[in-house]
Amino acid sequence: MSLNVVINGNNVRLSDGTSIKDLLSSKFLRVEKFNLDVEVNGGKVNQKNYNNSLYNLDSITIKINSKEGVVVNLTRTKRIVYSALRLLKTLKIKIRNYSSILRIKIILHKFLTPYYTLKFNNSKFYVPNNRILGLSANTLDREADTTQWIDSFNKDDVFVDIGASMGVYSIYAGIRGHNVISFEPLWSSYSVLCENIILNNIFDKVTPLNVALTDRTRIEKLSISSADPGGSHNSLDVDVAQSTGVNSGINLKIMGGTIDHIWNEFNLPIPNHIKIDVDGIEEKILYGGKSILSSSKVHSVLVEVSILETNQCNNVINFLGELGFSLESVIGVKMKSIDFSKLSKLSGSFGVLNLIFYR
Repeated sequence: MSLNVVINGNNVRLSDGTSIKDLLSSKFLRVEKFNLDVEVNGGKVNQKNYNNSLYNLDSITIKINSKEGVVVNLTRTKRIVYSALRLLKTLKIKIRNYSSILRIKIILHKFLTPYYTLKFNNSKFYVPNNRILGLSANTLDREADTTQWIDSFNKDDVFVDIGASMGVYSIYAGIRGHNVISFEPLWSSYSVLCENIILNNIFDKVTPLNVALTDRTRIEKLSISSADPGGSHNSLDVDVAQSTGVNSGINLKIMGGTIDHIWNEFNLPIPNHIKIDVDGIEEKILYGGKSILSSSKVHSVLVEVSILETNQCNNVINFLGELGFSLESVIGVKMKSIDFSKLSKLSGSFGVLNLIFYR
């Protein structure tokens, strides 16, 4: 038995007997560590009642307020830095000596630049921090549905990787012989993406673009959780659930555009496959690419969605359905609609799901 319910406007199915606590836990949405407001059928539910069961046709609204116990205090960080500088001055450490130390660090970095080698074709990834090390080592296995999807492409197919980060999937597809166009707006991740293209000698296969795709063409403000390479939860829209972690105070202006505008302006080849993973504005990117997506050359689309974004799943499914695409799998499980009762695990928090569509 299963329940037909609505979560933040998105139609889903749950196993019979699922409680509110089950829904919020790692078994489903993985948001139990967040400060939440939960309503069922318009009535607010207190935490003591999270063990209550959900019923058929229930409507659940979940709002994430913040991540409990995680606050980045930049003012305190600045005070620590200034205190350290005053200490250096007190100890009368001269600038020229400090510069000498920096020169030694630069030389060591040049000769000790860390790289991670994947099992696949000995491909290499530049790993400037532990986050990227973890992503390089685990992503291909953690999101096996994405690599299996890429494995299904014909050799010379054009693959567009929107939200490429440091380029795990772009590099994987490029080494397999596909023609790749990669979009990554975060400057630090983009530099790692370019480094990885150079490392793997696939200049002729992967085209990196430091552009934010959305539903409009203009200079955008990118709010980020961290300036470090590989950082996630960056957003052009601070109202989306994934932007909960955006508290760094860094808002850099970058170039933004629609798929249709970028393709027409730069005469890019029509893609055969498109991956969109951008932390919350996936549907806006789709809306800005209606003309390109209408081309019969586009065979498949992978979109990462969050069940906690109001109506996002339904909007993506309906919009692509109007263009002739149908949902074929969710996190690698064959299904035509989102059915949590058939999913043993989810990838990440916020009820994140990889939806793969075919025409």
